[in-house]
Amino acid sequence: MTDFKEILISHAAAYPLMKPCDGVKLVYQATFGGGHMISDADAAHRRIITEYAAIPHTAAPMRVESLGDTARVYLDGELSQYELSLIARMFCASAKRYARGYVDADETTRLKFDERLCMLGEVCKEGHFAFTPAELNAYISEYRAAGCPAVSHSDVYRDSYLPAYRVIDSYYVRLIPALVRLTALLPSSERVVVAIDGRCASGKSTAARLIADVFSAETVHMDDFFLPPELRTPERLSEVGGNLHRERFVSEVLPHLRDTGGFSYRVFECSTFSYADKPRYVAPSKLIICEGSYALHPAFGKYYDMAIFSDVDPDEQCRRILLRNGEYMLTRFKNEWIPMEERYFEAFGIKDKCDLTI
Repeated sequence: MTDFKEILISHAAAYPLMKPCDGVKLVYQATFGGGHMISDADAAHRRIITEYAAIPHTAAPMRVESLGDTARVYLDGELSQYELSLIARMFCASAKRYARGYVDADETTRLKFDERLCMLGEVCKEGHFAFTPAELNAYISEYRAAGCPAVSHSDVYRDSYLPAYRVIDSYYVRLIPALVRLTALLPSSERVVVAIDGRCASGKSTAARLIADVFSAETVHMDDFFLPPELRTPERLSEVGGNLHRERFVSEVLPHLRDTGGFSYRVFECSTFSYADKPRYVAPSKLIICEGSYALHPAFGKYYDMAIFSDVDPDEQCRRILLRNGEYMLTRFKNEWIPMEERYFEAFGIKDKCDLTI
């Protein structure tokens, strides 16, 4: 059974009054996101505030419902102004990552959509929905003839379940606690600095990119501070955290993190064992993210306003490294770099220093 098929079955159980259009809407949102191109983020935020004020609420926290690649984040909980602002930001950032619908999608995405419609039919044949396969087939036939547009929930679904949500990229879900904190922190500060440390292949770079998309942030990558050959002595590499050129981070980055203007730093490329022709420019930004292993080395002091530890299960870590780097590099990670990281985490209590673990 596929993960998406399980999602369809769970929705059928949670919303037994679903009609064929509600099932197709689920498939559409799982594949194409919200199906919107957001040109005015402030207007999107205002619409969320207006909708939130008009609907009944529970005392529950923010509710998130997985659609697989995407998720529905609901407005029916007891949400703060920062959470409402964050939902708007995630919704707008997610809209940029997805095609606006079947017509605008590439062939691979259309194929995924078609496969998921077939899964919807399979789940219907198994008797999980109240509507029949004949009703679903008739609806999908008309739907395809119309060009597979975005659809609305059925009247019975709206009346019974009062759906009030926005569709976001599922990658944001694990980041919501950090994003809520940042949404509250940013208005009161001229510059906010976030450090993301953690295990290799745990998603540090992905987390930084997603946070940057939400807040238009700039990013400093610790991988740019690979230790150059002249410093790679046995003594240096035996140090805890010694395989980072931390002196250059101290001189080229730390003094400028609170500057209101931009700054540049040199990039050492481990693939060529030399400095890149051009430095990396960090543009003026309200938020700067320093991401990568050793970002919380004690030699840097507490230069950050918020620290995040990115964690991963060891088996999943190896699976990702194998997929990303191949068998040979996985062996090197296991024998060299992962043990060095673990020694660093333990020696300096890195995880305990962090405000959040994701």
